[in-house]
Amino acid sequence: MKVNDSWGKVRGFIRKTVILGTTALLLLAFASPVLAEQKDDKKPQKKPGIVQFDNWSYQAKENKGEVTVNVKRHGGSDGKVTVKYCFCNANAQKNKDYVANNGVVTFEDGETSKTITIPIIDDKLKEPKEMFKIYLKSPTGGAQLGLTFTAWITIHDDDNKNKDSDE
Repeated sequence: MKVNDSWGKVRGFIRKTVILGTTALLLLAFASPVLAEQKDDKKPQKKPGIVQFDNWSYQAKENKGEVTVNVKRHGGSDGKVTVKYCFCNANAQKNKDYVANNGVVTFEDGETSKTITIPIIDDKLKEPKEMFKIYLKSPTGGAQLGLTFTAWITIHDDDNKNKDSDE
């Protein structure tokens, strides 16, 4: 005769099932929530969080030499998380109007805020506003990308004294 013996938990009850051949005997016993939780060997689930820019748009004056972009981690900060970033031209040109060094942002366990500093090139030419994008991609450590995983950077020319300028 074949005997199959198993334990399980069903809504606050401890279930003991014994199967003898084709006949099953089901035993239910009341269990306190504490006892039921003790029977669960599940570890607390880690929350690595969501990574995104804190804004979808940043402004830079050409003569300031750089713009700082903020990357935030919310909804959890468990464990080490990395996220890559890269750039895409609009009418601003890589290495002519800004220095595009793709890279990686690393959040250590518990960290929720990081910055990326992007050098802006002051070319001394009169020109209209110029724009480019920065993207977050490929998060690790269980993190996910948030809604603002892209951000626009607008460079305002300091050599142009028309209405397009900030001065």
